[in-house]
Amino acid sequence: MADTRLLLTEYAFTILPALTPGHHTIRVENGGTQPRHVAIVRLDPGVTLEVVEQWLKRAVGKPPVEVVGGATALGPGMVNYVTVDLATADYGLVCFVPDASDGRTHAAHGMFQLIRVH
Repeated sequence: MADTRLLLTEYAFTILPALTPGHHTIRVENGGTQPRHVAIVRLDPGVTLEVVEQWLKRAVGKPPVEVVGGATALGPGMVNYVTVDLATADYGLVCFVPDASDGRTHAAHGMFQLIRVH
């Protein structure tokens, strides 16, 4: 049974309730009009959201994050469940699915979000 809901929409994530350290089962729902997915990444120590944003735009070199979980691509209206164990840290939610309009990733369109797990 899920203890958290993560809604994927047009270039945005909505997560309720906020994540806390520990074990979670997340219900991931695509409420958008295109396929979406989510990569849950833990930011390396000292890394800011701006550093991640710059890396996402270029995607060159070692990522400043570690993938800790995520859901595969979901078509509109589809649901998936993800189980993660989170430590106290800063995390990011990222969608790398190509956009139907221009082929750039949804992350390049701004679909990434910082979440603080404390």
